[in-house]
Amino acid sequence: MAGHAQPVYENAAKNAAENTVENISEMPHGMGDLYPYSTDHRLVHVAMAETDAQLLHLEWSDGHRQTLHAIWLREQCACVQCRHPASLERILDQTGYSLDITPSHWSILENGDLRLTWPSDGPGGGHVSLYQAAWLRHGGRPPLDVPSPMTWGAALAEGLPRFDFGSVMAREDALLEWLETLRQTGLTYVENAPAAEGIVANLARRIGTLRETNFGGLFEVVAVPGAISNAYTAEELPLHVDLPAREYQPGFQFLHCLANETQGGNSLYCDGLAVAEKLRTEDAAAFRALTETPIIFRYHDEDTDYQMRAPLIGLEQDGTVREIRFNPAIMTVADCPAAAYREFQRAYRCFLTLTRDPGLRLERRMTAGEIAVFDNRRVLHGRRAFTAGGGRRHLQGAYVELEDVNSKIRVLRRHLR
Repeated sequence: MAGHAQPVYENAAKNAAENTVENISEMPHGMGDLYPYSTDHRLVHVAMAETDAQLLHLEWSDGHRQTLHAIWLREQCACVQCRHPASLERILDQTGYSLDITPSHWSILENGDLRLTWPSDGPGGGHVSLYQAAWLRHGGRPPLDVPSPMTWGAALAEGLPRFDFGSVMAREDALLEWLETLRQTGLTYVENAPAAEGIVANLARRIGTLRETNFGGLFEVVAVPGAISNAYTAEELPLHVDLPAREYQPGFQFLHCLANETQGGNSLYCDGLAVAEKLRTEDAAAFRALTETPIIFRYHDEDTDYQMRAPLIGLEQDGTVREIRFNPAIMTVADCPAAAYREFQRAYRCFLTLTRDPGLRLERRMTAGEIAVFDNRRVLHGRRAFTAGGGRRHLQGAYVELEDVNSKIRVLRRHLR
């Protein structure tokens, strides 16, 4: 089916032969997109909107209708002149055609794809573009979703998600199942790992690159003299997230237990998302104060001085909780007028009190070979005090960014599903 200036019926072979601007057969497969788009429906009709010549109405065999803009269609062309066939990145100059561009004619090919020819006058004129039907049906947008978070409390201790180290390292399906669960609960344990240094890096690199910080790519959680962090002492470590004084606090934290022979030192966890939602329900004013009042977090030692100004509860535009920045040890001051400080402190203490609610947190003792992996922008973690010198306690840690976990989930889904 064809339309506009030259209403002719055409097929892919004829298009490739008649196109004088480029060889359409050289267009990268999949619209320059590795996602395997598919559809059970056929494109049956294309028409220009009567009120706006730049709007194309598409109709499908199941009655579904789409409206696409001509500028968007032009810039999505995946031919070798517009998109590099190896990198799949755009090389088209997006100022090389008029903002008023409209296709001079169009046709639906025998295989169901859409062929557009652009005007011959002006820069880039006479250009021909092909659009796969399945790609059009999806609006050129691959699914970006990852599993939605599920809040939890102390009851998670009875069903803490646990995964086998060997399976996660060897099998892609096991890796995907682990990562999807990790995105849902924000906390999992990987067990049966060798109790050897560097193993945690192998697991982290199964996902992506290690996040380097001032503590290094790998860090040792042991009690040492002259500690530069409370984590490196034997003191009780209240619930917190790591590195909120950094502009981008690490996404996921890995803590591998190499030895835990001392008295005390049990690990503590609390779902900060559950705390925030409970606060939103029970005390809307306190929730609002913690989303609107910036706090200055600061970590500094002889070599560094990191500072970040952000609210304790970070929200997306739709109001959902994006992140938690909660670390009493390095919170300096709330950046608000003195007259508002008491109300901020009331709100802050409401949040703090909820983190100590036994129904909202869990406690467990790590054993050698276990790796705790948790969302550092959501899950608060801490530990009980332990007896320094009373036995060896050694955890080795690493960070991987949230975006790397999301990326790995999408790639694995693309290959496995």
